[in-house]
Amino acid sequence: YYDDWGMAALDFHQITVEGAHGRDSGIPQVIDYLSQFYMRWGGRVFAFFLQIYTFKIAGADGARIVQWVATLAMVVLCARLSAPARWLGWALAIPVVLYLALPLHVAARGTYWFSASSHSLWSVPFLLGGALACMHRGAITPYAAVLFAASALFNEMLAAATLVVIGVQLLAAYLTSRPRRLSFRQLLLCIPAAAAAGFVVLAPGNFARARSFEYPSSDRLENVIVNLGRIESLLLASPLSSALLLIWMLSAV
Repeated sequence: YYDDWGMAALDFHQITVEGAHGRDSGIPQVIDYLSQFYMRWGGRVFAFFLQIYTFKIAGADGARIVQWVATLAMVVLCARLSAPARWLGWALAIPVVLYLALPLHVAARGTYWFSASSHSLWSVPFLLGGALACMHRGAITPYAAVLFAASALFNEMLAAATLVVIGVQLLAAYLTSRPRRLSFRQLLLCIPAAAAAGFVVLAPGNFARARSFEYPSSDRLENVIVNLGRIESLLLASPLSSALLLIWMLSAV
C-alpha cells in the first residue's frame, strides 16, 4: 500500500516536512511530520511513530516480524484470559484456525496493511496484557497501568476499550472489597490511561478529518448501519469463515 511507504518516507496526507529525505529522515523531521499529522489528520501519532521507526530500522521484513509477534501475543493472551489451564490447547487452536480461515482480501486489506494494523492490531497485546496483570493481582498494578496507557495511545477505539476495561476492574474491586471502597492508589493508577485516551480522542486532527469526509448520510445511526453492512460483507464473503465465525460466537455461550 502506498500509505505504508508514504508514512515511512514522511510523505503522506499532503504533509510537507522540510529536510525529509525518505527513510533517511531524522528525529526532528519525524516529530515535525507527526505534529502536523496530529493537528490535521488524527491522534494516532504513537502508533505511526512505531511504524515509521520499524520501517526505518528493519524495513518491511521487520514490520512483518512485528505483525507476527503481535498476532501470536494476541492469541496467547486471549487464551490465558478466557480458558482454564486444561483447555488452553483448544483455546489456542480455535483462534489460529479462525485466523487462517480469513478470506485473502480481508487479510490483504487488514493484516498486511501495516498503516492500519500498526494502530489496530499492534495495540491489542498491550490491552490484553494489562487485563491479564489485573486478573492475576485482582487490582490495577503499576505494570498494568503502563500497558493500559500504551494501549490507549494507539487509536480512539482502543482508548475507549481501555477505559472500559479499567472501569470494569474498578467496579469489580469495589464490589469485592469489604467495606466497599476504592483505594486512592487504584484511582491514581488510572490517570496515565485516561490522559493517553484524552490525547488521542481530542486530537484536533480528528475533528478536521471528520469535517473533510463525505458520509453516506447526515444521520450518524444510518452511517453506523451502512458500515456494519460493509463489515459483514468482508467477514462473511467466505463460507468457511462464516461457519467458523458462527462457531466462535457459539463458543462464548
